[in-house]
Amino acid sequence: MFSCKMRVPLRVKQQTLGFFVKDGKVWLGVKVGGKDFGKGRLNGFGGDVKPNETIEEATRREFKEETGVEIIAMEKRAVIEFFFESEPGIVREVHVFWISKCSGQPRGSKEMTAEPFFLTDLENLYERMWAGDKLWLSMFFAGKKFRGRVYYNNPVSNQVIGKEFWEADEL
Repeated sequence: MFSCKMRVPLRVKQQTLGFFVKDGKVWLGVKVGGKDFGKGRLNGFGGDVKPNETIEEATRREFKEETGVEIIAMEKRAVIEFFFESEPGIVREVHVFWISKCSGQPRGSKEMTAEPFFLTDLENLYERMWAGDKLWLSMFFAGKKFRGRVYYNNPVSNQVIGKEFWEADEL
């Protein structure tokens, strides 16, 4: 069983994730290129924060690279730490943003597709996403600000082995 009390010092990999929402629809993409991590899964848009880059700058850069459009307005709603038994000593600290306005309509890229889905249909999409997404996306789309942790066995089998979430005033 995965131990939350790891004795190995954790290396934090800061990452971003953005969900563009307009007219009752959320834009999602399937990773088709780039790194193998998460390939084939339906998700928001984001990626690694580069050295000397703020989290907000990384969110804007990744969103433009993956969708072809610029973010005009966004709000951070969550910070979630993801742990994988297959990656001991690493925590993926993901900053999750609600994107309310951008410079056009996402069109996808070599790395990600882009397609709108009705928010009311989200439950039908969970099997195409990371298994942990169904544990927190409803809080996110309800406008709550929160922090959390999701523990997986490994990225391939996509099995959640632990979780915790709590509302937060500050992110």
